[in-house]
Amino acid sequence: MSFLARSFSTKDLPWTATLGAWHEYLERVYFRLDVSLRNNEQVRGELEELRLGELGLSRFSADQQRVFRPKEAAAADSTEYYGLIFPRREPLYFSQRGKSGCLPPGSVVITRSSEPYECSCPDDFQNVTIMIPTAVLDRRVRGMDDLCGTLSVGNEALVPIIGNMVDALVSSRGELLTRSASDLSESLISLVGAMLDDPARDETSHRRNTLSAEDQFRKICGHIRAHLSDVDLNPLGVARSRGISLRYLHGLFQGRGTTFGRWLLEERLLAARRLMEEPGSTEMTVLELAYRCGFVSQSHFSTRYHERFRERPRDALRRARQSAVGN
Repeated sequence: MSFLARSFSTKDLPWTATLGAWHEYLERVYFRLDVSLRNNEQVRGELEELRLGELGLSRFSADQQRVFRPKEAAAADSTEYYGLIFPRREPLYFSQRGKSGCLPPGSVVITRSSEPYECSCPDDFQNVTIMIPTAVLDRRVRGMDDLCGTLSVGNEALVPIIGNMVDALVSSRGELLTRSASDLSESLISLVGAMLDDPARDETSHRRNTLSAEDQFRKICGHIRAHLSDVDLNPLGVARSRGISLRYLHGLFQGRGTTFGRWLLEERLLAARRLMEEPGSTEMTVLELAYRCGFVSQSHFSTRYHERFRERPRDALRRARQSAVGN
């Protein structure tokens, strides 16, 4: 197996050339990514790469910036990768598939290159990344696709071990790997598989999948109703809370002729309707009502409420106030 070691830096470039060069470096090491800088400053960054056949290891060091995987680029690339990102210094903000959060050093998040995502980092940030073709991990880890965009994985004890190993390998720049590159690549992929294919996750999934589809759906609906005010409530989070795959969750809703999103919207609108009928709710504003039911904006709530009940929520609140005064 061949290996390639190389590095890129903006250190000695004129500041006006750093952004263009940084885009080029990112594409050569990963794939096409767009960058947004604070106040259009120059890019201060360094990329170091060690490629072992189809396996890519890298270290990203840079000051504050936002990195985006554009939707059109994600759809156009012929090769798909899972990217495992391990923050080394400072936290990393990450968002994909509606799931977002801040990852502290010593943790990992999994991306899929065929879908758009965003990462944001502060000054003096560093991470290491493993890029593995999706077909390779899909063969080794059950439900691998469901882990994309997830902010925690199965065996968390292995996360820092793998991160340290990747960091050391990139630092070595491939020395003495001529005859061991193939074995090393296979060992690293196996270690990643062991980290992700955690027996505890499988046991929980098996135990919960023994429920009938009807019982499982009822428990999912109960979870949704208990978390309606959570604006980040999403299919992946609910699936993980129930220990089932994302595909299985979507299948439960499809079997009832609906989707998770439509079901969640209906539950939130019905909850808003019920809140208006509760004693003391007449002092609420439309904005307060929207937030309590998990809507991120008053205008979106008002539009959806009018579509569902053929009246505006402020008119419904006014009617509730008049009814309360009359009683």
